[in-house]
Amino acid sequence: TTNLALLAYDGFNYANGATIGGQSGGTGWGGAWQIFGSAYIGTNTATGLSYGTLTTSGGAVRVGYPQPGVPNDTTTATPQRVLPTTLGTIAATNNGVVWVSFLIHNPIYPTMPGKYYRQSNLGFFSGASGTNESGSEVAAIGSPNTSATVTTNFAAWGGTVAGSAPLISTVPSFSPDVQLAVLKLVVDNTTAVDTAYAWFNLNPLSLGNNTNAPNVTNANLTFTGANLSAVNALRFQAGNYNSNGTNA
Repeated sequence: TTNLALLAYDGFNYANGATIGGQSGGTGWGGAWQIFGSAYIGTNTATGLSYGTLTTSGGAVRVGYPQPGVPNDTTTATPQRVLPTTLGTIAATNNGVVWVSFLIHNPIYPTMPGKYYRQSNLGFFSGASGTNESGSEVAAIGSPNTSATVTTNFAAWGGTVAGSAPLISTVPSFSPDVQLAVLKLVVDNTTAVDTAYAWFNLNPLSLGNNTNAPNVTNANLTFTGANLSAVNALRFQAGNYNSNGTNA
């Protein structure tokens, strides 16, 4: 086996309270963080997230309003960062596989009466460019827009899988604790659909090298609904308040 190569990383080592838009820390990216105007909220915090024995450093980014959100506010938070090239090209030089991981704290809070929870997720976008968030959403993994039939569990959607009926895991996306998401993207750099495997809240002691890589047969989600090859940007999104849902 060979050691995994770190392709892109951001530890959010920015000033406390700084808007994430225009920040360009970390390594391996194709540009600075993008937002569409100051209203598209992404605010840095000097205090980072921690998870078990996982070694962490730096800060964190708060996406959206402080929970439980602002009633009747219709702003969606969409901070996004462009990769140096597409996932297809990246995967082609890495045996067809790209790993993605991030820590997320999606604390439990009361929704407004008669409302459901809006989505909070990591989105995969293609055709992104410039200094403002742009591009087309290809797929997303995280907490979905909930409804009478969609639960508050980690889910995946995009492509042939509608956001209104996502592929849902058995792992709750709301928790008083920080959670770890680990994704294995198998991308073939063609127009065919690709496969994304997702694990949530793995033991950090089980990670670290190819030998200890999570087994795909134990993935919490196996998503084959979208072609990821043209993806060239990652976006954290927190859904806005609407007639059906509370701010994420």
